[in-house]
Order: sequence, then C-alpha cells, then structure tokens
Amino acid sequence: MVLAGCATPATETPAAQPTTPPAESVSPTEIDVVAVAEQVMRNYMAPVMSWWGPTEGPVAVPGKTIVGITCGMSSEGCARRIEGIMEAAKVLGWEFVNCDPNFDATKMAACVDMAITIGADGIVLNSINDQLIAEPLVRARKAGIEVVSLQGCNTPRPDGISFWTVSPPNSP
Repeated sequence: MVLAGCATPATETPAAQPTTPPAESVSPTEIDVVAVAEQVMRNYMAPVMSWWGPTEGPVAVPGKTIVGITCGMSSEGCARRIEGIMEAAKVLGWEFVNCDPNFDATKMAACVDMAITIGADGIVLNSINDQLIAEPLVRARKAGIEVVSLQGCNTPRPDGISFWTVSPPNSP
C-alpha cells in the first residue's frame, strides 16, 4: 500500500486526531502504521458538516460562457473540481466548455486560445501553474476574460490570473 498526501498549514488541524500516541513516545515498531493511515483517511473522507464560506452573494449574471481547463480529466483530483464547476454553471444557466489538455502544457495553451476564440467570459484553471501558459493568459486578459485559478499556487496579477482560491481544510 502506498499513501501520499498534502500537509495542511500549521494553523489548521484535522477534524479528528489519530488515537495512536506521538511517535516520540513509542518505538517505530510499536506504531501500527496501517491503523494510523486508515484513521487519517477516515478523518479526511468524513462528510463536511459545516460551511466556512459565504452564505450569500451577488445575483449571478445570466448568459455567461465559462471554459474549464484542468491539469487532466483522467486524474480524479483534477476532474472533481471541474465537474463541480460544471454543475454550478448549469444551475446558473451558464454555458460551460470543458477543455481537457491531458497534462500537456501545449494543449493547456490551446485551451486558453480556444476560450479567446469563442469569446468566453471566464476561464477556470485547476491545478495548472500559470507560468506554463503565461502568454496565452496575457492574451485572454487583454480580450477581457477573467481567469480564476484553483489549486495552482498562482498569484493574481493584471496580465494573468484574476483571482485564486484554495480549498478549505478537509475538502475533497
């Protein structure tokens, strides 16, 4: 079994802590690593019972076209957020165009260019470093397209990313 994950900032704590004592109080052979890993997975896979974000906002403007570009739809982590945005666009009555670059930076750039060509109102990047597609993003912003970055470690600037977001602790 192989386990991997991302650490949360030091100010955040998981919903529940494993019941195994700290590593410094027992020898490595006394720790049931599988049990600890299983508990961590249960903690992070538990339903989120509270919402940390806003509960109201502006009324959505109808008739928008959004292009979603993720790292690659064959990765569940990349696909999940884009699928959520696709559902939200449907609820808002917006057109959503999914462009899957399949982990290829050249295709990511082509997806941005396609968004410009169709006159999209917005682009949502998921898990894409904006430096890989900096020139197309400059063109998109000059065309008046807002660009949102999810999970890309990107910094907003006038000629690139308009906004960025991060997921709350324990989010899928």
